[in-house]
Amino acid sequence: MGKSLAIITLFFVLTGHHTTHAQYNSAGDSLLHLSVPDTTKLRLLSTWIRANAPNLRESILTVAVATLNIAQKTEQPNAIAIAYDNLGTVYYFQEKKEEAQNAFQNALQVAEKSGKILLQIRAKRGMLNIAIDNRDLVQVVNLLQQIEQLMPLAKDNNVVISSYYNLLCNTNSTLNRWNEVERVARLAIQFNQKYLVVPSLYSAQYHLGKALEKRNMLDSAIFFMALAREGYRTINNQEELAGMTMQIAQILQKQGKSELGILEMNKAMEIVETNRDSAGIAFVSMEYGKMLLDQALFHDSKGYLFRSLALFKQLNMRPEQKDVFESLSQYYQKTGDYQKALEFFQQFIALKEEIEGGETQKKIAELEALYENTKKEQRISLLNRENNNQRLQIGLLAALTALILLGTLLGFMFYRNRQRKHLLDQQQQWAKNVVDSTEYERRRIASDLHDGIAQQIAAIKMMAGGLLRYIPDTQRPQLETLIQQLNQTGQEVRQLSHQMMPRSLGELGLSAALEDLFWLSFSQTTIHLDTDTQAFAAAPNNERDTALYRIAQETVNNILKHAEPSAVSMSLRSDQNAVYLNINDNGKGFASNMVHSLGMQSMGARAKLCGGQLNITSTAGAGVAVQ
Repeated sequence: MGKSLAIITLFFVLTGHHTTHAQYNSAGDSLLHLSVPDTTKLRLLSTWIRANAPNLRESILTVAVATLNIAQKTEQPNAIAIAYDNLGTVYYFQEKKEEAQNAFQNALQVAEKSGKILLQIRAKRGMLNIAIDNRDLVQVVNLLQQIEQLMPLAKDNNVVISSYYNLLCNTNSTLNRWNEVERVARLAIQFNQKYLVVPSLYSAQYHLGKALEKRNMLDSAIFFMALAREGYRTINNQEELAGMTMQIAQILQKQGKSELGILEMNKAMEIVETNRDSAGIAFVSMEYGKMLLDQALFHDSKGYLFRSLALFKQLNMRPEQKDVFESLSQYYQKTGDYQKALEFFQQFIALKEEIEGGETQKKIAELEALYENTKKEQRISLLNRENNNQRLQIGLLAALTALILLGTLLGFMFYRNRQRKHLLDQQQQWAKNVVDSTEYERRRIASDLHDGIAQQIAAIKMMAGGLLRYIPDTQRPQLETLIQQLNQTGQEVRQLSHQMMPRSLGELGLSAALEDLFWLSFSQTTIHLDTDTQAFAAAPNNERDTALYRIAQETVNNILKHAEPSAVSMSLRSDQNAVYLNINDNGKGFASNMVHSLGMQSMGARAKLCGGQLNITSTAGAGVAVQ
């Protein structure tokens, strides 16, 4: 008990806010020399390293290397992977990117061997930070995809997995990949709702709202922003509450609802002022000033902009000062004071060059180092090529004779295969034309039903409703029955239109369209339905998505007409190579010779046309599986 209390007290001292750098160094050494089990010591060291990596230099690097040595002595893969990851974090904050990359790579290798998914994601996150700093867009996108593919496999810590969904949204937002932000945010909302990860749910709702705003779907954007705001209100997160309110105000401004936008911005200002949040007051004042400037409310705009500038200077927030200088230049230009407009614009340009100039010089130095390394590699490569040329000449001479003989044989085989392929291509193109024309007719008929017949039925229903006031009471029941039948007929026509060409397939993608199909089809039955589309992350593909939707639609119709099941399940997932759709029921099933029916042959043809394969297995009384 005494030893545990001593450890806790020591660690509390180490993480205090008033500790000097010398005390930090002493704290790291003290932890290394504690007389406790290595596993306990490693937990304390790991927490201390990650907390202080941004602040300390060589001293913390010494402790991180020593921690790795302790972890390797334990021969525990988890401890070794975490120690490598901590070392990579220290190197990263010391801007030693090559050493950081090697440490994260070692952490990943150990984690892959031990099968620890969360540790693999943690290592890839470190590599992602380096790729972002290096502006290596290809590597950033690859790592994002790898992290997302690993996340469904990690099931032991829902809070941590939820934080990685937030990482994906934040990184894709930085890259302006708003379609990806929307897709990942929807997955994050499903995950957080399922596992009740409350704060992350509100963050995902915000990201979805922001993505919809970027796609100019402003009403939907406000809806999700408002959900996030109410969530933050329930947990009393005043900072995020103010941020959401300001975002809603800006979207209302885009919609031309200026008065509502000003009301929401006033609410945001009240929140940050009540909480005495200097940074929040500065940001809200800046955005409020910009909004008022757009509406030509110059007097109020000037006050808010100067207030934000003063606060940003106190907080030494230079990029934000630059933005305010630009807005003040626009203000004086619009109010006719061109001398002051020029002065603020010059301050804007000077600060911009000062901020971005450092980045430019840093980039130039990196390019110069890369150039020198490239020259060395080219000289080495030239010597290797000269040595290999002699060997190649001898090998080529021997291979040439064999190629002549082989070429004659291959030419004959190529000619025969080409004829056969041409025949198969013609058959496949004919089948594709049939499917395309069928889909075109479906779209045309669906449009006619929705925009023609459905509208006419609605008009007739309205006319019939208007007659209610003019007919005798004795005839009212017949007319009311007629209106109910018209209403039911209209709903059936719209449902038929949706079945022929669902709008959700084009607007929200395959996973959402399949969810709609199954829930709408079975919601009015007693059949238990289970759907899972969380592991689907493939990019949209019209031909493939349409084929899979039609196969699912035909399967649902067969289940409702013939199967009589008590339960149905549907899953949709994807990997780097393919998309997988699985539909199962526990109904009556059918004999194996029924697989060759016309409907199932049509399903198989659709799968084959888009490069896929259809497998249907069943026995009488044991249900059906469609894959």
